[in-house]
Amino acid sequence: MAWVAFFVFFPFANSLLDWASLSTTRWLMRRWVGEKEVEEANFGRYIWGLFMDLAAAVACVCLLAVLLSAGMAGLNLALDVGDTDQALRVDWMGLMGDFRADPLGDGLMVTLMLCSTLVPTLFHMAAGTAAAFPMPHPRRAYVYRVLESDAEPAAGKALGIGFLMAVQLLVPFVVWTIVLAMIARFFVPMSWMHRLMPDWFPEIDGSLLLWLPYRAAEWAWVALTS
Repeated sequence: MAWVAFFVFFPFANSLLDWASLSTTRWLMRRWVGEKEVEEANFGRYIWGLFMDLAAAVACVCLLAVLLSAGMAGLNLALDVGDTDQALRVDWMGLMGDFRADPLGDGLMVTLMLCSTLVPTLFHMAAGTAAAFPMPHPRRAYVYRVLESDAEPAAGKALGIGFLMAVQLLVPFVVWTIVLAMIARFFVPMSWMHRLMPDWFPEIDGSLLLWLPYRAAEWAWVALTS
């Protein structure tokens, strides 16, 4: 019963933070599109918008880590109260440690749990990149020709246009996914942060973007279990 309660709680918490991340992304994209309609494209503002979107997404990841810590602590408490087999208890901070040390290996399960809130941000980045780098002329000319000649394109032509548009968005989506994964894994090492602010950041391996959700989860876990 405790596990059932957790699997009801987790999708609720996840969808709540996904909604917050998506709402931020949509608001920033609408703002940029509105600015584009009244003036020339200002990609400096777009880059700033991307930074704000990424910061909001990281905040959502940290909040989700806190909520998951609360859920896991509640699950363990329910198992204790029910005098259930202790083997069912969850070593949540052990799992978070795996996430921080090896996010694509031992910590992959936690990575997938936490990083769903980054998907709207990835679409934001992909859409902006697709808008900044339009299709090559032959493909663009083909789309214009089909749309101008047929009020309702044939199924084959509509499929072709859909494929071209999907590729236009999919390629930057994949590229940005790889870039963000590399940034999260290697950008702003904790050793640098320790040198800058030794009282705030420990001297450990890994990057700041992996340590932040770990620290948020640890704070919630200690507060709820001590």
